[in-house]
Amino acid sequence: MSVLICFLAFSAFGQEIESSHKDKTYKSIYLELLGASNMIGVSYDTRIKPGSVFGYRAGISYFYGTNYNSYEGHGFSVPLEFNCILGKRRSKFEAGTGINMGLYSIKETYWVNSEGNVSIIEPVTQIVESRNTFRYYVFI
Repeated sequence: MSVLICFLAFSAFGQEIESSHKDKTYKSIYLELLGASNMIGVSYDTRIKPGSVFGYRAGISYFYGTNYNSYEGHGFSVPLEFNCILGKRRSKFEAGTGINMGLYSIKETYWVNSEGNVSIIEPVTQIVESRNTFRYYVFI
């Protein structure tokens, strides 16, 4: 169930702009929850040229996550996607691939025993490390 929720995207609003009598350019702005935006993001989607099945989207998103007080991360990322819309009727199929690149601030907490080894059983010293990192992933 959680995997299904990760791929949901909700359209905030969309508009159709007619560039000529036959060709239409579709432009949309999306509010996306989870999915390619990690947590929450806003994306702009349009066709490469009027009437084309090929298009792209670019956006900005925010991520925050924690793991039982041993890991905490947050940051901003940019999802970029190349897509195509297939179908002849009112309902169409959209397929695409892209990359999400971001800068994240990560804080990790762990414990070291008296011998300097990472230990959960007999904690002696708590160590907190913070760092900024660039991360990316490819999505379909």
